[in-house]
This record gives sequence, structure tokens and C-alpha cells, in this order.
Amino acid sequence: MGFESIESSDSGLADQLGSLYREREELHREIGVSDASEIVNMVKSLEAQLCSIYEAQAASKSASPDPAEEIRNLRDQFSDCGRPEIVYELIDGHRTLRAVWKAAA
Repeated sequence: MGFESIESSDSGLADQLGSLYREREELHREIGVSDASEIVNMVKSLEAQLCSIYEAQAASKSASPDPAEEIRNLRDQFSDCGRPEIVYELIDGHRTLRAVWKAAA
């Protein structure tokens, strides 16, 4: 192995090492972590949190009754109190029913 090939090899290693350090500095600057195992743990934690959020959303959707059925139930429950005006609203992403009773005629 000649002197030029050793020099070329050293230069390539120095470039690779410099690139690795720049990547670690960028990771530390952007997310505050540069250690590979810490990044893996962070990603796994985020994944678990997302799964939990999606499960909670799915559970709340399946637990939500049909709005039309809610309206019919309210009308039946309060039919002797007068005639309710029932309004269906979406407030902050949540379905909301509001009823205002008018005096029976």
C-alpha cells in the first residue's frame, strides 16, 4: 500500500468522521438529543402516545350515539313539557345537542 493510498484513506475517514459529527450536532440542535438509543426511545414513546390517542378516538366514536336517535329520545322524554326546539351543534370538535322548550300550545 503506497503513501497516496494511505493519505486518500485518511482523508476519506476524516470526511466521514466530520459528517457524523455534523449530523450529531444537527440532531442535538433540533431535538435536544444526539445519542442513537435516546432517539430510538423517543420515537417509541411517541409511537405509543399516538397509538393511545388513536385508541381513545376510536373508543369515543364507537361510544357516541347517533345524533338523530338522541333527538328522538329527547323529544319522547319531554313531549309532555311542551315542544322542544333541539339544535345539533359541533363545538370544539364535540357533538352537542341543545334543547329549548317552548310552552305547549
